[in-house]
Amino acid sequence: MTRGRRETVGEWLEEWLAVYVAPKAADGELAGTTVASYRGHVRRYLVPELGMVRLRKLAPEDVTALYLTMARPRANGGYGVSVRTRELTHATLHAALG
Repeated sequence: MTRGRRETVGEWLEEWLAVYVAPKAADGELAGTTVASYRGHVRRYLVPELGMVRLRKLAPEDVTALYLTMARPRANGGYGVSVRTRELTHATLHAALG
């Protein structure tokens, strides 16, 4: 996929998993558990919360809102996940945007 003005974060994350992560896993450069972790963060948190944002328009405020939603209890419309899960999701997003 070419980087266009309209490419979304979700589209980029799916491309990143397929084009960049999968070959590294096949070569043994990335552990299977790392790949599974990346896929889980993308599927559970990143695409639902940031997927429709245009990649070129992604702002720090969008990412902060994601982390706040992840921290908020499920009863209050959040995910209720641990600090460690938020840190690992951040690492996944950082790797994908790096």
